[in-house]
Amino acid sequence: MFTKILSFLMAVVFMFALSACTIETNQPSETPTPTSLAPISSSEPAKEASDIIELIKDTPVEIDMDGDGTMEILSYTLEEGEYDFTKAVFTVEYQDKTQVIHELNEEFYELSAYAVKLDVLSQEMMLVYTYTFASEDSNTAFVRFENGEAKFIPVPGVDEEGKPTDYDMLYAKFADFTEDGKIIVKQVCDTLGTRFGTREYMLLAGKIALAGEGDYTFENTRFILTTIADMPVTFIANSSELSGTLPSGTKLYLTKVANHGARAYFTTEDETQHGYIELEYKKDDYKAYIDGKDEDHYFEFIPYAD
Repeated sequence: MFTKILSFLMAVVFMFALSACTIETNQPSETPTPTSLAPISSSEPAKEASDIIELIKDTPVEIDMDGDGTMEILSYTLEEGEYDFTKAVFTVEYQDKTQVIHELNEEFYELSAYAVKLDVLSQEMMLVYTYTFASEDSNTAFVRFENGEAKFIPVPGVDEEGKPTDYDMLYAKFADFTEDGKIIVKQVCDTLGTRFGTREYMLLAGKIALAGEGDYTFENTRFILTTIADMPVTFIANSSELSGTLPSGTKLYLTKVANHGARAYFTTEDETQHGYIELEYKKDDYKAYIDGKDEDHYFEFIPYAD
């Protein structure tokens, strides 16, 4: 009897020791290794894992950026920069070399970086990083990987003299990448006041260009405009359009700006009327004109950012 009890106790001790050893060996390693990250979570239908991948600082990730079947290692770090700024350093490691893509050495408050599919038909990925500076201003860079080199994808624009030119960054904040290849950003709109709107871009002829007519849509941006004069508009009801007039004292908010800024869609504050306002512009004048009169003739106060 005593022998059986002793044997039982020894077996229990042995099992406990084995369990402890197992727990010890399952502890995660502290040595960072390149990893493939999960796609950004979204309320929209799940995208393919290769469509968009969020990068985490100090965490290298293996991705085939140029679509040649060979993995590159993409990463970024935050370091001490000049003038007490935090410097972000973006790096790609190829099979035979390492390239510093960009050193972001300016004051910024938020920084996010992603590997995003170049377009819906391509196996290539592009690096997209977006950062906020000043108050709520944002820039977004798009980097393509070709023939063992990382290069900025140009963003068409105009210079101070109004001449066409290309820039390395888009003055906007990256938000998402859609299944049909659209790049969704949050961008400032200065039509009848300053507000942030959602806008679509896409890769076109090797550049980041506006998709469609450059429409802005506004969600949860309901700052109210109040009319001080009867204003000609086009009402929309049951898919029909009818010319009419909004009386003085009407409160409304914009839901969309379309036709390259020439049309502003609105909803009245009480949600009972919907329609659009036709806008015209004059050279060297930021104000919109409605039926030949400038916007101040029709609205009590139009808030613009400085």
